[in-house]
Amino acid sequence: MHGVGKLTREHFVEAQRLIDEEKALEAPQKHFELIPFDAIKLDTTPVYLVKGIIPRVGLCVFWGPPKCGKSFLVFDMLMHVTLDWKYRDRRLQQGAVVYCALEGQAGLRNRVEAFRQRKLAEGARGRSFLPNR
Repeated sequence: MHGVGKLTREHFVEAQRLIDEEKALEAPQKHFELIPFDAIKLDTTPVYLVKGIIPRVGLCVFWGPPKCGKSFLVFDMLMHVTLDWKYRDRRLQQGAVVYCALEGQAGLRNRVEAFRQRKLAEGARGRSFLPNR
């Protein structure tokens, strides 16, 4: 074994230090932002995305028996959010929407076309939608 040196304790200590350093870089950093008392102001951001139905932050679950209209309801509501239309006399915050049809994708195209024919005026066209591939 010509040219290979003897491994010493220092080599193992250095290797462990490098491993620990790598782990520290991968670990999420936890920081707390300290805010001076005088800098804390009232949050005027609306609490709901759709008033009384969808919170601005959090998770929503819509459930019910099969074929009761859950997907239609959610699709209709989220189209109102992306188009900045009031939803059933409820205020909302306009925003981008990602709609994931995780089941019943075959009916989504029909739902989109029905919405387009029934509710989209010529001037409202032009929103970007990604097709289901």
